[in-house]
Amino acid sequence: MAYYSFELADADNQQIEKHLKSCPLCQEKAALIEHLTFEWQQPMKEAPLDFSKKVMRRTHGPLPKRRKRKLYYQLSLAGVAALLFLQFNLPMQIIQLTDQTVNAVHITSKKFNQVVQHKKNGFQKNLEERKDGGPKK
Repeated sequence: MAYYSFELADADNQQIEKHLKSCPLCQEKAALIEHLTFEWQQPMKEAPLDFSKKVMRRTHGPLPKRRKRKLYYQLSLAGVAALLFLQFNLPMQIIQLTDQTVNAVHITSKKFNQVVQHKKNGFQKNLEERKDGGPKK
């Protein structure tokens, strides 16, 4: 892209041109980039004559009332939600719930490790019994 935009130094341009002469894959990619660059710079379709006037009229016109009402409605709901959030002390409830969850995960993790250790010990005991020729009495 920089090559076709004339953004490179002469030495870099010469190096790219040398490579393009010997690499069919890069020649194909370069042809595509050249075509796209040309189309970007020389669009096939012209904008209508009054296009800029239409855009300016739409961007500088007043906002529809419906949008203003929607914004006020959303802000009101956000305010009510904030009041309810603080009124019912939800931050403390969230902290307590998080602590309970962490404790439950910790207890479950300890129990899981105990089960794994028990299974591991049983497996080793079973392995030793097989080596000795049968179960120990």
